[in-house]
Amino acid sequence: SARLGKFADGVNRYMGVVAGAVGAVTGLTMTVRKTVDDYAKMEDVMANVRKYTGQTDEEVREMNEDFKKMDTRTSREQLNELAGAAGRLGITNKDLIEEFVDGADKIGVALGDDLGEGAVDTIGKLAIAFGEDKNKGLRGAMLATGSALNELVANSPAKAQPVIEFTEKLSGVGQMAHLTQAQIMGYGAALDRNNQEMATSSTVMSQLITKMYQDPARFAQMAGMEVKKFKDLIKKDMNQALVDWLKHVNKLGDMSVLAGKFDELKMDGTRAVGVLASLAGHVDQVVESQRIATEAYEEGTSVIKEFNIQNTTVQAELDKAKKRFATLSEELGGKLLPIAKYGITTGGTIVKLLSSLINFSAKHAGTIVSLTTTIIALVAWKNKDVIATKLMNLWNVTLMGNMKKLWAVIAANPWGALAIAVGAVVGVLIDLKRHMSDVAKAEKDLSDIRKQATDKIADQRTKIDNLVAAAKNEKLSLDERKRAINELNRIIPEYNAHLDET
Repeated sequence: SARLGKFADGVNRYMGVVAGAVGAVTGLTMTVRKTVDDYAKMEDVMANVRKYTGQTDEEVREMNEDFKKMDTRTSREQLNELAGAAGRLGITNKDLIEEFVDGADKIGVALGDDLGEGAVDTIGKLAIAFGEDKNKGLRGAMLATGSALNELVANSPAKAQPVIEFTEKLSGVGQMAHLTQAQIMGYGAALDRNNQEMATSSTVMSQLITKMYQDPARFAQMAGMEVKKFKDLIKKDMNQALVDWLKHVNKLGDMSVLAGKFDELKMDGTRAVGVLASLAGHVDQVVESQRIATEAYEEGTSVIKEFNIQNTTVQAELDKAKKRFATLSEELGGKLLPIAKYGITTGGTIVKLLSSLINFSAKHAGTIVSLTTTIIALVAWKNKDVIATKLMNLWNVTLMGNMKKLWAVIAANPWGALAIAVGAVVGVLIDLKRHMSDVAKAEKDLSDIRKQATDKIADQRTKIDNLVAAAKNEKLSLDERKRAINELNRIIPEYNAHLDET
């Protein structure tokens, strides 16, 4: 029992150390798993890039080193997804892929969630489809489209996703009619702000343009325009022909009149009536939207300005700091992958793990400390209004409110307040005295216990010594010696277990 007690004391004494050691190993294991998972996920992402672009592993890794240097809030996983999108468009050259990624990233950050899924890919398609990549370069052509889109969204109720959807659907017929992207986007913006559905609108516009080429005289006569001039205008400038025709149509009358006129043109029933009536009734919006889009497209800088704003917000800086941390985690995961493969089970493996972590931490200590400080500061700044509000509420409502109540009570009952203060001091002194008395009593009780234990141990030792002497005394009878041994075994179980009865 004495040994068991010592063992229990040892366990209690070192339980904190044991728990700390277990926690450390658990923490190391979780660190390894997390970093290795991050590394593995990035490897999968880069594998997809290789699949879509046909690049070698070395080329993809070189490209990712360039991605790490980009000053953007966009994660590296998303940048690689954009690289994969470039590959799906048939872009396989590393420099062109990076151009596409840079342009798409700036548009994505500038317009954010307004774009919708796949819209950036569509902008890249449009740049290639209209041949603007040859004039402005792929990045420049994408930024031009993005700038036109950004200005349309900023200067009208139109939304980015419907406008780009309309532009994509009308791009085939639009190119045939020599319409520019900006002009098509102008139609899309005017239709969207007047709640027209984009798929229907693009179909109607495609029919209108095609039928105008096929039978310009019928459209001129329907709108009350001079046929020859209208034919010449179609050949020279289809967009202006459309705008002029819509202006004349708007003068014909209300929907009851227009319905009959459009039916004569064999347009697509009621769908065509709604779309064309909307354009005719808001042709001024079409003209204004085309002007805005064309100017922004030619300058190609609007989306970059918006990107610079959205890329320097507090949240953006926080995203960039987290992204750098993710890069460190991936790098560490690559170093720890061999260790993770065999599990953290042996002392030697743990030593290797610790060595890797120490070397990595030492190498990147400045970066880790800087990023940690930055993230803490940015989170605090981002939530400064909430923190300030809570502090003001604590001070004004809780602390100052209670203080005012307290002073009001004191002012009304000064002698009562003094009595309470004196009582409080006396209470503290009484508690202190009581505590000291309790300590003294505890010490006396402990001293008595120690004395009793000492006396009992001395008596027990004398009794055991006498019994041992009796058991060994050959002059005593066998029964007397046997009784002595039995008593010893009762006091100390199995004390003489190694001896047989003889």
